[in-house]
Amino acid sequence: MSAFHGQQTTADGVHILPRYTFTTQANMLAAAYTAADEGCCIQVGNAAPFTYYIMKDSGNSADLALGYVAIAAGTGDFVGPAGAIAGNVVSFGDATGLVGADSGRLAANIPSSMPIGFAEGGTGQTTSQTAMEALSPAPVGTLYVNGTYTGTSTGSVNAPFTTISDALTHIGPATTAAMELESWTILISPGFYDEDLSIPELRTISFLCEGLCILSDTALATTRSISLNCTSAPMAIFPKLIRFERVYMTGSFVLTSFAGGQEYEIKLEDCMWASPTFAGANIDATGWPQGPQLRFYLTRCRLNTNGTDMILSNTISPQADVGLAFAADCDFSSGNITMGGYGHIEGCRMGGSHDWKWTAGPISASNLEHPVGYVDCEWDNPNTHTITCDGPAGGFQVDSMSYRASQGINFAGAAAFTADPYRGLSNAYYPFGGQWNPAGNDKGVRDALERLATAVQGLLGSQIP
Repeated sequence: MSAFHGQQTTADGVHILPRYTFTTQANMLAAAYTAADEGCCIQVGNAAPFTYYIMKDSGNSADLALGYVAIAAGTGDFVGPAGAIAGNVVSFGDATGLVGADSGRLAANIPSSMPIGFAEGGTGQTTSQTAMEALSPAPVGTLYVNGTYTGTSTGSVNAPFTTISDALTHIGPATTAAMELESWTILISPGFYDEDLSIPELRTISFLCEGLCILSDTALATTRSISLNCTSAPMAIFPKLIRFERVYMTGSFVLTSFAGGQEYEIKLEDCMWASPTFAGANIDATGWPQGPQLRFYLTRCRLNTNGTDMILSNTISPQADVGLAFAADCDFSSGNITMGGYGHIEGCRMGGSHDWKWTAGPISASNLEHPVGYVDCEWDNPNTHTITCDGPAGGFQVDSMSYRASQGINFAGAAAFTADPYRGLSNAYYPFGGQWNPAGNDKGVRDALERLATAVQGLLGSQIP
């Protein structure tokens, strides 16, 4: 270790080993330097505390702003490290004044400013957070929502919105054909969001939550609605998609439209109505007029209401414009369904009456999932249910499982329908396939079982009596 006495420690704990000393700053600026002096330390002053500079650029030695890096003044002695060599700056590893392992610093490695650390939760942390937010501006296409965020929201992953409504306001309604073709995703952090949602018109938006997003207060005491109100005719002929995944609802999903040409698909996945006191229609499309097409796709959902209707569409205009295109593994056991038509319904539990206004309208077989019909469905008490279908004979399409579970249901509707309401599904992947032709009794099922027994007997021979 080499000792250098009479030198100083700055207020920041940096020890100084000057190569040049001047009594005034003017003398320092007037001195001649060469490239070999760059990176060297200069002491200025007649007496302590001195002011120290590092020669940064010998070509700009007359300009303090360009040629020097200033170091704060200080007092005290220091012991220099053995690694310090002539022409280099002595540097230290931290702000305590302890000598660092790398004490000989070449001029090319001298920073133009000193790093400043910050304490956890202090001003430095806030400044760092603000810098991160600035690096991640609000994106186009994906927005983030986190109800516990406390910073300035932009909708980015580092600065999420705190409400779903703020994200919808950011998206806004589509005013051009190009905007109608955009696809937005709102990624919602798990939690309670006590707010009504108004979906901007002519937009495609997915509401996704990796945990549970609940539209209510923490006690499920508030009832929150979702509304889609379209008053503008579309500019791009393209179906709009509204999708909810893992969102728990407490009020009605209300859909209305007053302009022609719209075509919407509503998809609910792993959603349920969680309010124990809700008494409205889970999905209310009574304001949806004739003309625009509206199709629902439900997967692993539970629609729960203390009211009469679970899914309800317009009872004045022809209901063929609103259809249940697809439903799988859903619980429909708490109310009635009144819609234009149905598509593929599989593995669902029914608990109310179904009224299908299957008239000649915009929703046809091509607009619904295939094969159309009930597959592997059950009714909790078929004797209390009514199926109404204003379609042709055999308009109630079922597989053998659903047929058996629906025995006892009262059928109503057009005269042709009441004569023979059942029609078996013709898809070979479903039980008994197209060979099952029920005629209002169990004969079709018995015939199928007899054919099966005959086939087994043919394989086993005389082992079957």
